[in-house]
Amino acid sequence: MRTLFRRACGATVAGLALVLASALPAIADPASPPPSTSPNPVVADSDSDTVTTPTPSVADETPAPSPETPAAPVAAEPIDPAPSASDSAPEQAAPLTSSAPATRAISPYIEAATNANGASVTSVDVPAVTQSSVAVPGQETIAQVSVPDIASFTMVAVNWAQASDPDTQLWVRVYQGSGWSPWISYATTGKAEISGVTNGTEAGWVGSSTGIEVEVVSATGSVQGFTVTLIDTSATARTRLVDDHKAVEGYVDQPPITMRSDWGASAPADCDPAQAYDATVWGAVVHDTAGFNSYAAEDAPGIVRGLQAYHQSLGLCDIAYNFLVDRFGTIYEGRAGGIALPVHGYHAIDWDLDTVGIAVLVNGNTEAPPASALEGLAQILAWKLGNNYRDPLGEVTLNEVDLPVIFSHSQVRDTYCAGEFLDAQLSNVRNRVSDIISSSDRSEIEENWQNIGSDMSFLGSPYQLEQPIGDGHYTIFANGYGFWSPSTDTYPAWGTIGDIYMGLGGPTSFLGFPTSSEITTTADGVFQTFVNGRIYWTANTGAYSVHGAILQTYVSLGSTASFLGYPTSQEIAVNGNSDEGVYQQFEGGRIYWSPSTGSYRLHGAIGTTYEADQGPQSYLGYPVSEEVPVRDGARNMIGVHQDFQGGRIYWSDETGAHHIHGGILVRYLALGGAPSYLGFPTTEEIATDKGVYQEFAGGRIYWSEDTAAQPTHGAIGIVYRDNGGPGNYGFPTSAEVPRLGGGVSQNFENATLSWTESGGVRVTMH
Repeated sequence: MRTLFRRACGATVAGLALVLASALPAIADPASPPPSTSPNPVVADSDSDTVTTPTPSVADETPAPSPETPAAPVAAEPIDPAPSASDSAPEQAAPLTSSAPATRAISPYIEAATNANGASVTSVDVPAVTQSSVAVPGQETIAQVSVPDIASFTMVAVNWAQASDPDTQLWVRVYQGSGWSPWISYATTGKAEISGVTNGTEAGWVGSSTGIEVEVVSATGSVQGFTVTLIDTSATARTRLVDDHKAVEGYVDQPPITMRSDWGASAPADCDPAQAYDATVWGAVVHDTAGFNSYAAEDAPGIVRGLQAYHQSLGLCDIAYNFLVDRFGTIYEGRAGGIALPVHGYHAIDWDLDTVGIAVLVNGNTEAPPASALEGLAQILAWKLGNNYRDPLGEVTLNEVDLPVIFSHSQVRDTYCAGEFLDAQLSNVRNRVSDIISSSDRSEIEENWQNIGSDMSFLGSPYQLEQPIGDGHYTIFANGYGFWSPSTDTYPAWGTIGDIYMGLGGPTSFLGFPTSSEITTTADGVFQTFVNGRIYWTANTGAYSVHGAILQTYVSLGSTASFLGYPTSQEIAVNGNSDEGVYQQFEGGRIYWSPSTGSYRLHGAIGTTYEADQGPQSYLGYPVSEEVPVRDGARNMIGVHQDFQGGRIYWSDETGAHHIHGGILVRYLALGGAPSYLGFPTTEEIATDKGVYQEFAGGRIYWSEDTAAQPTHGAIGIVYRDNGGPGNYGFPTSAEVPRLGGGVSQNFENATLSWTESGGVRVTMH
């Protein structure tokens, strides 16, 4: 059997600085250390093979009791506060004893820092030696440290830059109240995973401790850059919040997950956004951690916080794993970024791209993980892989290597992670994951995706795993989206239409779920239908949604085949209040809607005139009709008009578009409107001192508060106009009326103008 701790099961990165910043406060030397039963570390003189004893340091000023033979190194059992000298040693080394030829006093360089999540991290630099002598047959001590009294810690990790002997062995024990633990063997490999990467172990739980001793032994060789890291999570321990986290129904239901905010995570520290996410999830890497497997349920959140603090102390911006599972089966969110997304972890160099890293908080080299831990592992794997449409019993090719979709860290790296006992259970875990996925209702989105070519389709690979939305599900792919609901079936949305749809809120927006795929309308245009609307797209216009009454009007007019063409905007609220009214712009006009008027289009010159007059914010208000043809007596169309809440706009080829409203409009219509002798309007209303008038092709209509609206035209109208109009004769008080004997006359406030064919116009002042 290999040993309790091993080279890191994650959290090894290139160029790590293992000593914390020198500006951090140092831990004061203890005044009263607990007794030490160190295996008597020694140091060789640098100029000879003679072993010398340096001057004692503060750490040695309190006398220790006489040495006793320490327990043999143990790799599988929980800490025993009172070890026995008869404890059995691991197969690979004899027990360390206190029979070394000299005692070395050591004052290691210690620095401490407190992580934002409350866990304190202490680094101890261990001086290197080239030879020594301890009672391990064939081995020599090449580095050692004894800190018999130090601030309380609960987790231990070890790192080193380089070991020249690949069979280097590492031994650790901790002091806990009434005594020292058995010696714990840390497995090493003696070489980096890749050039420039630091060797090390994962942080392992050892329980509340106040002293530590470490010794490195090797048959030949040396170790450089050796650092012991102590992590204390006891001050921030909290009860697990499992009851606050319920399963979320989906294709494969999401199991309860304790989120970062609940286990007390600190914020990520300057993570590179360019490396935050992978493209998809092809497989899963299973890790164990380290330490004893005897922690209590309430210790587990602290262990997760300790791992984050340790990983950040090594230079990572966050915890290395995507998820963690404790021995009780509780699942924890790991690295920040979103549990449904392919967050890039740092847990398996070269193999953490497009994989999810899940660490089980057990030592997989010492004993079989509890069934509860394996079930928690299976549940999170089923949710993550099943909703990414990956077969847990299948294979995947990563880095040109064929692997199971669920594989152990040790299958791809030179490491003892995830441990022989956890590795032995992976086949059962794969089968359990498959059973969970198979027992779920088949994903209609996955079936549709498989039918169109799966990862090679236009949608590409899953990016955000399938999850509930509204009364259905959706999946985000590399190039689009897949949607399903019981009432609409399964449809993709992709490209610009898909992006606009999701930007509006997707199925939870006013559009609801899609009810079709994209439909081609013209050579350069498409649209897609939804429960409550459509989205139209062309390369020239972009993509815009149309819905409600505006869509009904648009479709009734012929939609894209009509003069309106494609939409060029979303709905725009009038006065910033959509409840009051909205309009939508199209290539060839607009459609306006209000609750009291319904929806009507405006286009061409009438639309331009309406918009120039501030549209619905003007006295005209909202349109209440479509354009209406104006016909002459022979039923020939001579123009059009469109009605509004507060008036009408007329248009003809000869006159253009002009609006009429109020008393002038009433009088105009009473006279017959555009087919009458007045014809179409040629101006808007024009103000005078006491009223207004409006020009028409065949005359004018004047209005004042005292006289109401009266027309003028023909010879009388010309004389009236040319001789000062209202300023001279006052406003007209009647229309033209026939005279006895022939001709007509018209009354004004200050005169009467009469006309006969023989005499022309005669003015009689009052």
